[in-house]
Amino acid sequence: MSIDPTVIAVLLSAIEKDPENAALRLHLISLLFDSGRMDVTLRHCAVILATQPDQIEALDYAARAAEAMGDAKRAEGSPRLLRALSAEDP
Repeated sequence: MSIDPTVIAVLLSAIEKDPENAALRLHLISLLFDSGRMDVTLRHCAVILATQPDQIEALDYAARAAEAMGDAKRAEGSPRLLRALSAEDP
């Protein structure tokens, strides 16, 4: 999917002004992922997960981005944690 780089630049600027805004960062993550920028996607997922380790959407993007990059360590760990957090009956 082709994402307008201007949109990403505007979101990056907004995040610089409000770095704790997880919803805004998740929107950026979705656009970065859709544009194939997996390394940057993972970095932004890590920012969210550093303060909200149970943030399921960020974990999901991190797992998919790691898998797309061939990062076996992250690709294995993130989905496992995601499944554990998503389970209704552990």
